[in-house]
Amino acid sequence: MAFPVAAQRAGDIVLEAGWLHSMPHESNGPPRNALRANPLFPLLGVESRFASEGVRLDADSIDSLALVGQYFLTDVWALRLILGYPPKGSVEGSGTVRTTGPLGLAAQIDLGEPRFNPTGRARQWVPVFLVTRHFGAPEAVLRPYLGLGVTYAFFTEVSLNGDLKAEANRRFGTPLAFAAGIPGPTTIDARLEPTLAPALAAGVRWRFSDHWSLSGGLTFIALETDAEVNLYASDGTELARSRTRLRFDPLNITLLAGYRF
Repeated sequence: MAFPVAAQRAGDIVLEAGWLHSMPHESNGPPRNALRANPLFPLLGVESRFASEGVRLDADSIDSLALVGQYFLTDVWALRLILGYPPKGSVEGSGTVRTTGPLGLAAQIDLGEPRFNPTGRARQWVPVFLVTRHFGAPEAVLRPYLGLGVTYAFFTEVSLNGDLKAEANRRFGTPLAFAAGIPGPTTIDARLEPTLAPALAAGVRWRFSDHWSLSGGLTFIALETDAEVNLYASDGTELARSRTRLRFDPLNITLLAGYRF
């Protein structure tokens, strides 16, 4: 077989596009809940602050379009930016959320019920910036690489399951609003905090012509964020807040076709 002899040199720009598969490896903590203080709570055995032990939120795997740009600073060192169409991910819930004390028998929700899943959805923006070290001669057909970098992850279009919101308003919102002296309809919103996270990458590129190449890679991101759910009375008073530390730690697999300029 005859192989091309053109090399990857300083100043080269490689643009790639292809498939990205993200597999989360969660180790999430239980939700930490805080209720608006009320003098009746101690009499009823209700704690204002408590954790929902046994509750889990698990993220699904995601497939998406990946867009990658790489600029070679030297023959072996390059800057690499991984973008892509931001996919909408979802989480599945399990376990029971309840208040403490005897009232917990009535004020509880089983997140494992099918109608409450997926528990929530959000669009994920996770651009990754890497410094990569390429191995082998610049003119080699196969060149493996290692990379180290960072991502700034943020989330939009965060939403909760509609049935779950309705049930939470009924079981928690109505009694909490009444206890606070603010009877009436309650509302719930949710958000995911943006975060910085380190990233590690490894892969190999196969150059089959002067300009075209194929590559495969793995990128691990130590991604953690806080999910917060807030319950409000009709006048905007916060009645309850629940925060969950989510550790996604995704491993991303990419298969890409590239063009060198």
